[in-house]
Amino acid sequence: YTLGFWEGPYPEERMAEIVGLAEIVNTVPFGDLEIEDMKPTAEQIRAEEKSLFARGIERWTAWVREDATGAFAGYTEVFWNPHKPAYLSQGITGVWPRHRGRKIG
Repeated sequence: YTLGFWEGPYPEERMAEIVGLAEIVNTVPFGDLEIEDMKPTAEQIRAEEKSLFARGIERWTAWVREDATGAFAGYTEVFWNPHKPAYLSQGITGVWPRHRGRKIG
């Protein structure tokens, strides 16, 4: 596995992969809750980024790729608001089920 980071907007050349990666949240166990799967689009992700960055919020994303396939195995997001500098906010964190149990989350 390879670990990498993005600061700020997601790279345009990776957007199709990022859209797929955002669906990782659909694999989170919700117990008895009935929750519809998220189906994010590139446009939705860019609109969310625009809103965040317009408010001065920063986003740092750590990702993990499987070396053998080059496919993303998981990621996590952290947000920081300069208007509340003492706090970090945790965003989506997930690892695809086939990569779980390898201590990469």
